[in-house]
Amino acid sequence: PIKDIASWNTMVSGFAENGMMDEAQRLFSAMAERNSVSWNAMISGYVECGDLESALSLFELDPFRSTTARTALISGFMKAGNVEMAERMFEEVPMKSSVTWNAMIAGYVENSRPEDALQIFKKMLENGFNLTPLTLTSTLLGCSNLSALVLGKQIHQFVSKCPLYRDTTVGTSLLSMYCKCGVLEDAWKLFMEMTRKDLITWNAMISGYATHGAAERALALFDEMRNERIKPDWITFVGVLSACNHAGLVELGMDYFDSMPKAYGVEAKPEHYSCMVDLLGRAGKLKEATNLIERMPYKPHAAIFGSLLGAARIHKNVEVA
Repeated sequence: PIKDIASWNTMVSGFAENGMMDEAQRLFSAMAERNSVSWNAMISGYVECGDLESALSLFELDPFRSTTARTALISGFMKAGNVEMAERMFEEVPMKSSVTWNAMIAGYVENSRPEDALQIFKKMLENGFNLTPLTLTSTLLGCSNLSALVLGKQIHQFVSKCPLYRDTTVGTSLLSMYCKCGVLEDAWKLFMEMTRKDLITWNAMISGYATHGAAERALALFDEMRNERIKPDWITFVGVLSACNHAGLVELGMDYFDSMPKAYGVEAKPEHYSCMVDLLGRAGKLKEATNLIERMPYKPHAAIFGSLLGAARIHKNVEVA
């Protein structure tokens, strides 16, 4: 059977999406005719593999230079930390799509430039582009990093008037922003209003309470989460153990830590060990903290030893210090 261009594109895309760029390139070179989809598949494939040099070289030869290809390169440059090249590419895009704007917003946030992310979000609105859940998630993350509560509230007001408000990802991002800015009552109000909550939503609220010292509320919410039969993950337990740490609940913290693998199938990560060492150290249980460090299946990082030494000084334990 004669293979049409769509069949060739399917094969090229399949290889490219699976990182098999040599095979994709071989097929691409053998194509008698190529369209925009063919070029986009190759350029996006090289970007995903982190080979920006090949992606850019191919883009220079691309007769179509579509918005999709340019957006892929913007994401690639942002991921590589080359913000300047991403900005240059963005300026050259003649027909920007929502995805192009999203790539810039997410890239700025990823590169710790939340002010620029918020600036470009405002420009996107001024240009009349449709917002997507990703736009709002990235922008609200920028607000969280900046503690730009005023802008976060403006986005909340804006979103509440459109269908995106019912999107769980958007609701969770708003909730997270309020938590990170320390406005827990607004976060809780939003949590209660949300008709659909996923694990990330519960984790955000538990972590928000734990981080700001509202240990009782964090642990009560964890109990409620279990009653709703929502299975916790490792992030949930970072929040739970942090709450125990803030409240000095040593026994309860140990119980939760021990129950993680047994009851929930969650393996302890360095973050959990760090919480537990801090909890035990603050309570003066330095021997138990040292034993826990020795049992760790990971190489302890400096912060864990710092936490232990700090506790040893407070409790005047010269032996550990």
